[in-house]
Amino acid sequence: MTAGNQNSIKENRDYLIKQSEMLQAIINRMASNSLAVKQLALSIWTALMGFGFTNKNPPLFLLAIISFYNSRLTGYVLPLPRKAISG
Repeated sequence: MTAGNQNSIKENRDYLIKQSEMLQAIINRMASNSLAVKQLALSIWTALMGFGFTNKNPPLFLLAIISFYNSRLTGYVLPLPRKAISG
């Protein structure tokens, strides 16, 4: 190998390391955003359930139940393509 090739390999290695660090940062940010959204959704669901029981308002209680089952269904459906790809 010549000195030029070794320098090129080192530059590409640094580039790949920086790219992987960038991807890890993006994944960490997405994970924290996902957690924040789930926490907010749980808080809203709890409030809907509380108001539904306190005010004896069946439509509000029904909305809370539907949103709960919708979130459970979404949690089941979203990972399916990943499972199909992995075999």
